[in-house]
Amino acid sequence: MSRVLLNLIPLLLPFAVYGLYLVALKRAERHGWSDTPWAWLFASGLVLMILCFVIVGLNTGAPKDKQYVPPHLQDGKIVPSQVR
Repeated sequence: MSRVLLNLIPLLLPFAVYGLYLVALKRAERHGWSDTPWAWLFASGLVLMILCFVIVGLNTGAPKDKQYVPPHLQDGKIVPSQVR
């Protein structure tokens, strides 16, 4: 069951967010707020994207003191790449 949810959530999440956006847009029109702050939405999305890139960049990858060894042939067999 959890495997099904792990596959369905990323698929359905954008539709749910879009539905919430449409509900919020209708509610804003009822209250007379017809202008959507596109500049603020774009800027906040850009900041969140950059923040995610920084967090992923700092928390992933091989340790700095290790050396990357590319794949190579050894005794006629392919040795996969390694970080030593």
